[in-house]
Amino acid sequence: AGTRPVIKLAEKMIVAISHLIPMPRKMAFYFTTLVMGPLLGSFITEPAAMTVTAIILLKNFYSREMTDKFKYATLGLLFVNISI
Repeated sequence: AGTRPVIKLAEKMIVAISHLIPMPRKMAFYFTTLVMGPLLGSFITEPAAMTVTAIILLKNFYSREMTDKFKYATLGLLFVNISI
């Protein structure tokens, strides 16, 4: 599930849906990633969905300068979303 085709497919789905949300682009992408990523667990396993979502967040958000508080809050939210 952590292969490039799966990650690219998930990222394309998230980007496509985020364009439909009337918010600033980065905020819409962040919101969509945290909502759609866990829902991908319906198609792939939950641990794989969490891994794919974390990789997408790493590529688009964690590689930039962010506060540690925001990083930990995002990971905490991701763990809660996956476990539900």
